[in-house]
Amino acid sequence: MQSDQHHTPLSPTNNYNLAESQITSRPNLFSRSQNELVEAFEGIFPLLNPIERLHYVVLSTALPTVITTSGGIQSATLLSSYTELRSSGIEVDARERLDQISVVFLDTGDLFPETHAYINYLSTTLDLPIERYRHGLTPDEFKQNVTLLRDSGLSEGDAFDELTKVRPIRQIIEDLGVKVWISGIRRDQSLSRREIPFAEVKNGIIKVYPLADVTNQRAAQMLEERSLTRHPLAHLYRSIGNRQDTRPSSEGHEKSGRHHGEKEECGLHLGWIKHGKTLIYRGESLIPATKFPLVQNRIIPGA
Repeated sequence: MQSDQHHTPLSPTNNYNLAESQITSRPNLFSRSQNELVEAFEGIFPLLNPIERLHYVVLSTALPTVITTSGGIQSATLLSSYTELRSSGIEVDARERLDQISVVFLDTGDLFPETHAYINYLSTTLDLPIERYRHGLTPDEFKQNVTLLRDSGLSEGDAFDELTKVRPIRQIIEDLGVKVWISGIRRDQSLSRREIPFAEVKNGIIKVYPLADVTNQRAAQMLEERSLTRHPLAHLYRSIGNRQDTRPSSEGHEKSGRHHGEKEECGLHLGWIKHGKTLIYRGESLIPATKFPLVQNRIIPGA
């Protein structure tokens, strides 16, 4: 993988010149299908570093795009790659498309106070507005929906994830007309993620993982190179999510301290939920397809 040191302006590598040549040789680029775009990303991403991969995406498509962040230990890796690209001397049209990307943070209502502080820190340090979303259910409505999901066979934890992560992101995608979803998940985070591609089409959305092959060690190095502070609780946990399902762990993969060891995924990205020894794929939300209430506010840099 190429070095991802600061570039001002962005200095393409020889490999990236190849990528640019591939783009300019296709005048019908923006009419390509989802599968054709994914094939293009899969073909060129191994030659590029994370910043260049993001650059390639915005040169390849003008489809409505979001970047999601959990506020976790290495959330700064993807967000700083995005802001570094924004501050480089890239093409005007690519910069305009970058500025149209919404950065989305899901507030589950059970995050550590330090996670909220870290998101505010990243917003200010990176000069990055972040859209914070949270479910808009009343306490009674939340309990009723938990009961509905429990009756459908989900555990208490799975029901919580469904209502605070899966259903909100589905509504956000619908409201914003999202066609491309960029996420910072990585292959070495868990067994369930070890074979994720660089890009794929899921439920009609192109999902892009520009950090897929970045190791935990390399991600930490990237933060040091960019002089960014780690999450305040990084000395206690290897992976940080909700307070109720985050535990210290020293063995196994990075996410082994999450979800009480009962599952590896909340359903937001890969859709796999573990019930006992059975893995069930959840490709669609179990909540009825009515408009799901959301509360949104913008985190303003320095506010």
